Amino acid sequence: MTKDVPAREAELRAMCRRALSGELSPKELTRWVRDTYRYGPIVLAQAFTDFDKAYSSLDYIGLTEQDVDEMVLDEVRRITS
Repeated sequence: MTKDVPAREAELRAMCRRALSGELSPKELTRWVRDTYRYGPIVLAQAFTDFDKAYSSLDYIGLTEQDVDEMVLDEVRRITS
């Protein structure tokens, strides 16, 4: 049985709080989001899948891993506030 959207959003927010606490790295969070919500209708997850792609494309996009980490954490703060 598939979880409904509010339950999946709550799950995503819980994982974001783990990233804020340092339990998960920003990169680990984006990988988890990619693997968990790849085909799901969770709007809150979209930015994280984009960040996951950015980690894979650092050489081409002119950003460092730390730059992407900061963008991920900014999004985490946005959706958990």
